[in-house]
Amino acid sequence: MYCWICTNEVAEFLPYGLPCRRGRCPHCGAKPRGRLIGWLLKEVLYPRMPPEARVLEAGASKFSVQQLISSGAVDGPRCTVIDLRRLRHHHRLKAPHNFVQMDLTQMGFGADSFDLILCNNTLPYVSDDYRALSEIRRCLKPDGLAIINTHREPGRTMGVREHRRLHPELSDDYYAVNGDQRVFGDDFFDRVSESGLGCEIATAFGLRSEEFLARNGLKRQNEILFAYIDPSALERCRHQDIEIRGALARREMSNYET
Repeated sequence: MYCWICTNEVAEFLPYGLPCRRGRCPHCGAKPRGRLIGWLLKEVLYPRMPPEARVLEAGASKFSVQQLISSGAVDGPRCTVIDLRRLRHHHRLKAPHNFVQMDLTQMGFGADSFDLILCNNTLPYVSDDYRALSEIRRCLKPDGLAIINTHREPGRTMGVREHRRLHPELSDDYYAVNGDQRVFGDDFFDRVSESGLGCEIATAFGLRSEEFLARNGLKRQNEILFAYIDPSALERCRHQDIEIRGALARREMSNYET
């Protein structure tokens, strides 16, 4: 088996997450989604962006900062990372990349500031997802792309307090991993659209063999949600290994996993 991020051969991928599944690299900690995002940035999006492009990542994980931005494994444009608190891993960022302590629901950047905005499993922890999505819309360039992935379950979006009442079997650890403010449902795409963003579901490596997926620690149905202002921005993500599923897939692909 092989990890694309750290380029190490591994005997097996380790278990991670709640619910538990296999896929974590024992060397760099990359999970299937991290490997997918790393590949997407390195092989598809960054080569099509100008040198002066600006990238924003909201709520970047320790893995993203250390393995995708700081390590040089994914060489790309200048990236700004924001979070409510400055955590230890944020100190690993070196110029031209930088950290700004900032609330996603009230960003201090000017309009049309970023070519690409990454928001991976951050919205379930945000106090007001409508304001956060509106801010992403405001700060995204007209021809820019946003990647907004989040845990979802069948049904409607609900706050964590209500979700706990309906699912007493779930532990505090479950909400720590999947979101402590709300659990998104099938109406997530409507919430994105209400912010003024268009959105499309895509999947990667759907035509690849099971052997290829297992060797590289990937999932066949690990989706990507591309959000945009102008649909022409989707041309940046055209690739033989990416299938843009369109509007119908939004209702079919629930129970998203990070």
